[in-house]
Amino acid sequence: MTRERKEGTVVNTTLEFLGTFLWYGFLWGFVFGILQSILVGIVKVDKFLLNLILSAIIVWSLSWVWGYVVCKRSTDVVFKKYFVDGSLARSLYKNITIIIVVFTIISTAITFINAKNSLEKQLNNTEFKMQSVFMTSEEQGKIKTEAQNQFNTVILIFTIGNVLVLLSLILVEKNILNKLVEDN
Repeated sequence: MTRERKEGTVVNTTLEFLGTFLWYGFLWGFVFGILQSILVGIVKVDKFLLNLILSAIIVWSLSWVWGYVVCKRSTDVVFKKYFVDGSLARSLYKNITIIIVVFTIISTAITFINAKNSLEKQLNNTEFKMQSVFMTSEEQGKIKTEAQNQFNTVILIFTIGNVLVLLSLILVEKNILNKLVEDN
C-alpha cells in the first residue's frame, strides 16, 4: 500500500528538507568532521605543502560526497511525501540554497578553529619549546611568522575548497530538483 502524497507548500517542503538534511547531515557530518579534524591536524610545518595538498583534496572530495548524498536523500524524501510542481520547486530551491550556504559557513568556521588549534599545539609543544631555548628571539619570531603564514594558507585553501564545493552542490541540487519535477 503506497502512502498518499500531501499537497506541497514552501513551508512544509522546506521544513521536511531541512529536517532530513539535519538528520543525515549530522550522521555523515560527524564522521567527515572527525576525518577533517584529523586531516587539518596533520598539516605540519616540516612537510607543510604535501600534507596541505593531500588533506585539501581528501577533505574536498569527502565534503562533496557528503553534500551530494545528503542533498539527494533530503530532496527524495520531500518528493515522496509531497506534490511539488515547477513553481514550488523554484521556491524550494532558493530555500535549499540558503540551507547549503549556512552549512558551508559553519563547516568553514570549524575548519578555521581546527587549523588554529593545530597551529597553537605545534607552537606550544615541548619539542618546539626546547629548541626555542637555543634560538635567538629573532629566529623564534621567524618560525612563528612562518607558522602564521602557513596557517593563513591552510585557511585560504580550505575556504576556496568549501566555496567550490558549495557552488557545485547548488548546481547539483538544481539538477536533482529539475529531474524530480520532470518525473513527478
